[in-house]
Amino acid sequence: MQRIVAFLFLLCLAHAAHAQQETLLGKGIEHGGFGAPVWKITGVGGDVVPISGARGGWIINHTFIIGYGTYGMNGEVDAPSLARQTYARPNLDLDFRYRGLEFEYINNWDKLFHWGIYTLVGGGSANFTDPNDDDFDTDDNLFVLEPAVNGTLNITRWFRATAQASYRFVGDVDLVGVDSGDLGGPALALELRFGRF
Repeated sequence: MQRIVAFLFLLCLAHAAHAQQETLLGKGIEHGGFGAPVWKITGVGGDVVPISGARGGWIINHTFIIGYGTYGMNGEVDAPSLARQTYARPNLDLDFRYRGLEFEYINNWDKLFHWGIYTLVGGGSANFTDPNDDDFDTDDNLFVLEPAVNGTLNITRWFRATAQASYRFVGDVDLVGVDSGDLGGPALALELRFGRF
């Protein structure tokens, strides 16, 4: 009888220990998601330009986001004089777009105002265009890394406003008269997040 009682006692202890175990994946994980329009101000080719785009992501346990974002320049930036001379096109413009996977950590998601850290890892393209010749186009594929810090205001249960400061690193630039410093640099952004947080 004592052996049976001891066995049942050990079985209860094992069950209690199992019930307290925490795991990354499995029961108890909370999932959410969001989509957001994004507006940025940054430097491209020595000019301050607006960039707009969109991002979305899967939210894990209110703390981690895995997502995707895509962004493109609004307006025109004059191509460098070296490129205009090389191609003998006085009206040449520079265009820049990028996209990539995004990873974000959110601190204290349930507080009215909270902060996070974010990184985009991806690629993009820069090219020269001639407004007088739709057939002229040069395209250069790029590597883009953009870490950021942000602050988020919880407006409703399904709506957040986020302000962000980032720095964009751009590599593999191979356009006449353009280097990574012309396409990289600091940026300020505003995003409006809609979803289940």
